Amino acid sequence: VLNTDTLIIQALRKYDRTTMPAGNLYSFANQNYSTREFANYIEKRGSVFISRTLETRLSDHLISYENSVLEKKYPDFRYLMNEFHDGILLFEISGKKVWNRVNEDSVGLQRYYEANKNKFLTKKGIAARMYTLKKDGAEKELAAAYKKATGKPDMDRRLLEKFNKKSKTILSIADTVFFKGDNTSIDKLNWKEGYQSVSQDSFPSIIFIKNVIEPKPLKFAEVQGEMLTGYQEFLEKEWSEQLKEKYAVKIDNSVLEEVKKILKK
Repeated sequence: VLNTDTLIIQALRKYDRTTMPAGNLYSFANQNYSTREFANYIEKRGSVFISRTLETRLSDHLISYENSVLEKKYPDFRYLMNEFHDGILLFEISGKKVWNRVNEDSVGLQRYYEANKNKFLTKKGIAARMYTLKKDGAEKELAAAYKKATGKPDMDRRLLEKFNKKSKTILSIADTVFFKGDNTSIDKLNWKEGYQSVSQDSFPSIIFIKNVIEPKPLKFAEVQGEMLTGYQEFLEKEWSEQLKEKYAVKIDNSVLEEVKKILKK
């Protein structure tokens, strides 16, 4: 019989195992709990309430046992636990093989950018000077005046003096840059150096293309998001190829077709 010696409760003394009765305090589902095991439990716990302590130990034991056989008793739970286990394992491995590398492997990310930067280019553009005459039906008049003034060192002054006698806003001259998609009228032109006639805001205009701006790779900072995503996909594909080389994969087409039929339903 277990007593409630104060020294035992205070962990200053232990029970005399030789005086304890043999047998188990309780048994269930092939689980046995002896008086000696209970004595160990009390000595560690230090409780004076023997009945309540026994009830607590039994409750803990029952719950622990039930947890240990859940997967055997409930197949659906076992499948769910396997999915959790595999999912967490895959998550951890993916973190090491892919996500952590994306964030930490700056050298590899830079190499990926260098290998793929030509997929992310600036738009093609032109640097030009625009001569716009805000006068309806004056295409030929503007073209003739422009041709006459071309090549002269004071060309722009001559044109402004000719057309802006009464108003300083009839002829406007502006240096500008256009990129593909900025202006539908400009997009239709032949983008090469030289001058061409064009309609700008419904007015006759002449555009002198000084030089063509060819597309070039965007800077890394401008495509960092795309590069991070692309590098992650690259690492995932690389890892997948490594796994295929390591493990032989065989697809059972008959089972695959059955799965397809079930999914269609």
